[in-house]
Formats: sequence, structure tokens, C-alpha cells
Amino acid sequence: MHSVALVLAPGFEEVEAMAPFAILQRASIPVTLYSLNAGRVRSSKGAEIVVNRTIEEASIKDEHDVLVLPGGPGAKELASSKCILDLALHFLESPNWLAAICASPGLVLGPILDSSRTITCFPGSEEAVSNARVDQSQEVIVDGNLITARASGSAILFALKLVEILIDRKTRGEIVSNQLLYKDPA
Repeated sequence: MHSVALVLAPGFEEVEAMAPFAILQRASIPVTLYSLNAGRVRSSKGAEIVVNRTIEEASIKDEHDVLVLPGGPGAKELASSKCILDLALHFLESPNWLAAICASPGLVLGPILDSSRTITCFPGSEEAVSNARVDQSQEVIVDGNLITARASGSAILFALKLVEILIDRKTRGEIVSNQLLYKDPA
């Protein structure tokens, strides 16, 4: 069974964190919320989330096979964390999955991706991308073990793609049906 580490930083975008959290939980995929610091993490709109653990308290590399990085203004703090960059690099170089949405693909991953990778990201955050190709014509891009999505409007599609990859297309379809997403754009 897969296990997801979802890392929040102050200023995270609520939809980009909570939509994947909720949809992955509906698919019976365990999700642990992490932050850079202990306690509550305030989102970009002022919601406070109590995290399960800090990234220093756990060995995310050993405990999880999926790392999810939401965007929003908090992506800048994620990008400035050596621990997050080390984790992201570890997940990129392993058979595990790395997923990032909105500003995180550009700001956090952009500087460490090589030219063989293609991502999508929030317009403007691609300026931090050194080598990877940026394709903003797609809402969600899967490139090997890397999944990226453009923005909060893509959060449900991003989460559904994770379910499809981690479990199967049938489970994705059941969630689409149960959540009354009448037309699955996949």
C-alpha cells in the first residue's frame, strides 16, 4: 500500500493541499501532513491546519513512497528549505513518486530538474526553472515518477491522477462518480 507525505509551509494554498488530501483519503491511501515547523500551519487565506509531524521528526524517505508539495506563497519557503530540496531530489532519483502543484514545480523543483523533464506550473513560477521544459498547455503532466499540475483549479485533476497512478483507473472512476464529477476529463 502506498503512503503519502504532504508537506505544508506557511502560506500554502488550501485547495492544492486539501483536495489531494481528501481525495487520496477517499481512495484509502494514507496521507500524513508534515510541516517545516511544529504546531499549526497558516494557509494563504488564514486557515490553520494542525500537522501530524515536522519533516525533521520523521524519515519521510523510509516511511512514504509519495511526496506531495502544494503551492501558494508557501512554495517560496519550501524552496528555501535544504531538507525539502534533499527530499525532492531523493524522490526524483528513486522509484517513488514526487508530486507538486502550482508554484512548487517551478520554485521548488525547477532548480533541481534536468533537461529531460517536462513540468507544468503556475504562470510566472517557470522563471525559476533552470533546465526542465515547461508546458503550460496541460493541467497535469506525468513525466516518469514526477507529477505536476498548474494551479488550484487543477487540484482535483491532480489528486485524481495520483489515485489513478497509485491504485488504478477504476478507483479513480469510482471517486469521480461518488463526488458527482459528472464528466471525468481524463
